[in-house]
Amino acid sequence: MRESVNGLYASLATVLPFLLLGAICDYWLEVHLGQAWALTTGLLACGSSVTYVLGWRCRAADLEAVPHASGPTFRLVIPQNQIPQDQG
Repeated sequence: MRESVNGLYASLATVLPFLLLGAICDYWLEVHLGQAWALTTGLLACGSSVTYVLGWRCRAADLEAVPHASGPTFRLVIPQNQIPQDQG
């Protein structure tokens, strides 16, 4: 029981600063630029974040770590069914 309470507190401590920063930014935008700009900026931020995360996940799935003497390097892994076949 104690571990789950600690996990709840850790989750709240992680999320609350971002919610507070978001509320401050929303308030500032609403006061200085108007309600329409606050909504538009929020939607742009959400869309940009989603695009970034999806791109990051796709890129991470396509790269495979290859051990190397000078440190980790990466190479692109293409599934066999996606390699173009010679039509000639």
